[in-house]
Amino acid sequence: MNRIFNFSRFSGIVFICLIFSFSELLAADRTVCGAIMFRDIRQNCDGCGNPEDIVGLINPCGQATYQYAGYVQVEVWDYDPGSNEDEFIGAWRVNGYGPFCITFPWEGEDYQLGEANPDPYFSITWDYGVPGKGWIYVRDFPNEDRPASVSWPGNHYLDCPSGSICWLSNVNYISTSATSDETQMANIADSALHATNVFGGAASPFRMPDATILYCDEGDCEPCEEGEERLRDGCGCRTLLSGWGYNPIWLPYHDADDPYAVCHEQGHLLSSHLFEGNGPGVYDYRKNGQNGHGFETSEYDKVATFEGWANYVAIRSWWDSENINSSPCWAGRHFEPNSLVHSDTGDSCEDNRGIEILVAKGFWDMDDASIDCSFPPALSRCDNLNLDTRTQIVAAWNAFSDGTSNRQEQEADVNGTNLFDYWYNASFQSTVWSTAESTAVQTVLMTMTCQNTMDVN
Repeated sequence: MNRIFNFSRFSGIVFICLIFSFSELLAADRTVCGAIMFRDIRQNCDGCGNPEDIVGLINPCGQATYQYAGYVQVEVWDYDPGSNEDEFIGAWRVNGYGPFCITFPWEGEDYQLGEANPDPYFSITWDYGVPGKGWIYVRDFPNEDRPASVSWPGNHYLDCPSGSICWLSNVNYISTSATSDETQMANIADSALHATNVFGGAASPFRMPDATILYCDEGDCEPCEEGEERLRDGCGCRTLLSGWGYNPIWLPYHDADDPYAVCHEQGHLLSSHLFEGNGPGVYDYRKNGQNGHGFETSEYDKVATFEGWANYVAIRSWWDSENINSSPCWAGRHFEPNSLVHSDTGDSCEDNRGIEILVAKGFWDMDDASIDCSFPPALSRCDNLNLDTRTQIVAAWNAFSDGTSNRQEQEADVNGTNLFDYWYNASFQSTVWSTAESTAVQTVLMTMTCQNTMDVN
């Protein structure tokens, strides 16, 4: 019988022994316990540094600390210094954060090789899985297999006997260097797990799909040609008129310390998945001669809609929308309250059209439990919505039909496939919202954020 047990950070051996029955302790199985940790290099773990930003954070990171590697797939090996190679015993997934124990059979197994007792140690291969939610596979570009694994044969338990719980003597650190590839990849993986935990789920059309994340260090990136720009989310290049594919996700070395960056890219992965893997067609980032996009710049409606959606996925991955005091903040921008970007005397809703942070605020206010009211120049309205993240907000994207015509998934228009289409299709092409909810979504997502000026055709 193969079993894995996970315990809280300060669990003691007395408590752990209570897990096992007397018959199990006398069995021929072996149990090895230990912990795997990584160096946390992520910045802005407290939102924007204000005490109110910390409220509602889900399993927050902490720069310059060491964190448990949660949900990682762990391999158990038998250390055999006198032979040509160690024996592979099996692989198990850690179901949470903290020290853990793995129980495995020994007598009569192929890997026993006549030994009375094993000398077990741990190894990881960069696969992470949340039970019932999904998997994250982190790989090093361009080899996609480097580092192939991280193992700790020196931290083995000598002669692990039956009937005992064999605790490894030291913590297994993935890396203690702040700049190693292993540290960068471990931080990316832990951040990505936040989005998987919130948006993953049982097999359905509105769940976060399993993701392969390709980590690129500085030396992996080749120069872009004339007329191209570097992809922010990877080491490839693109023209400013681009279609997208989102799996694998490319993430550069300089985004490993941003806890929200990979979750943003997973937001794009999710929307692409909801559109049968094709995404919303072609984005045009060239509005007003711009090069790329920003939180508070005016974009075409399609760009604003899907970049704003990805921003919502990023903040929702880290903040609990059911905590009425949650106050998401990323890169110095507050997503609560629902203030506008252009709110000076003489500014209009049209001035706020196509601004991605306002789109993200609208999605967050659909989701969160707190009640907010609008700011001028938006019409005076208040938010009374508290929709379910997956079954009502994510699922609404399934109301789009395939095609390039008006209100379809790949509408061939720089302002097409936008927030109005999201609301209209979910309201009239599906039953994901009640009539009252549909009216409230129109108010919260578009009127209060001044996105009600988006293209309706």
